[in-house]
Amino acid sequence: MRGVADAEVGTSPGGDPITAYDVMYESERRYSADYLTHAKPAGPGETGNVVGDWDKRARHVGEVFGAMNAIGSDVTLDDRDTKIGNMNDAARYGYHGFGGLITQFPIIGDPAQRLIDAATYEWSKDVAAEHEAMALKKESADAAAGVGATNSLVDSFATGQGANGSVAHEHAKGEAKQSYITGREDAYSALRTRK
Repeated sequence: MRGVADAEVGTSPGGDPITAYDVMYESERRYSADYLTHAKPAGPGETGNVVGDWDKRARHVGEVFGAMNAIGSDVTLDDRDTKIGNMNDAARYGYHGFGGLITQFPIIGDPAQRLIDAATYEWSKDVAAEHEAMALKKESADAAAGVGATNSLVDSFATGQGANGSVAHEHAKGEAKQSYITGREDAYSALRTRK
């Protein structure tokens, strides 16, 4: 799934790109909503307790959405890594290209080269930190939105069962969140070594 996630498959009516990830996520959201609706209905008075089938299905949904979030996050982190790599290349080429010319000047060449080296290093640190902060901000927002979307599915299911706010509903939502975290971490283990 990650291999095709950032491929563009079309554009929205507003002209924004639609990626394969967007299509996979929406397909999974619809499938998960349907999957929840097939849970065993709670009998009279059962919503005051844990309903095993609700928990099982919420766990599956949470785990899948956690993995989907990790795939989306990996796209963000790959973009960050590419930008930092391009910036490091630009700094290196600039340092060697311009620095190679300036070292030809007697007396001032070597100190000027060191000054260029220091300035290039400071510039690259600042640019890398900016890309890192932007990626982490997006990743954090996406993770929160993913948990929210998963909760929304479980909430809609519980409302449809007439059990909104019940023990069974809250327990299933807790199971979904816990499994979301597990699914996300499992997918990250397969996708990358995180910094």
